[in-house]
Amino acid sequence: MKYATRMKCASHMKERILSHILPTAKYFIIRRIISYCAAIFHLICYNVSAVIWMKENKLVDLSMDFSVKILKLCETVKGHYSLVNQLERSGTSIGANIHEANYAHSKADFVAKLQIALKECYETEYWLELFSKSELTDKSLFKPLFDQCGTIRRILIASINTAKQTDNQRSNFSPSVSF
Repeated sequence: MKYATRMKCASHMKERILSHILPTAKYFIIRRIISYCAAIFHLICYNVSAVIWMKENKLVDLSMDFSVKILKLCETVKGHYSLVNQLERSGTSIGANIHEANYAHSKADFVAKLQIALKECYETEYWLELFSKSELTDKSLFKPLFDQCGTIRRILIASINTAKQTDNQRSNFSPSVSF
């Protein structure tokens, strides 16, 4: 290849690099940077959701088990149907609201459903204590249920606090991206 032809080729190659390859490379580099920033933003904002989801699965299982035990306890109580009905409704409502929270439309809806479940948990503790003190059935049946209700209550409180904290962290976080 002659020198002039090589110079023409080199000049053409340089022009091609500057006009086509370099902008395309810049485009891909910027795109990659944006992708990394989005991934970091996602981790910062949504990593707590994984923790909440794990707790919620445990909470769903615990509340379902608790509901079954409440139903079995209510079958053993004779008379006092209005009290049994109240215990049955509040005890099974905990799990229903927790289950419903997993399919909430928004974070606010999620927190609201968990707060309803927490209220039902407090009501169930009241009915269990009333049944225990009035000796309507064997006291040995109430202690494990009361303990399990307390466990569910504590997990609900922690989940609500975590969800609210996550909302506060997201609203306070304002990323600044510049190119």
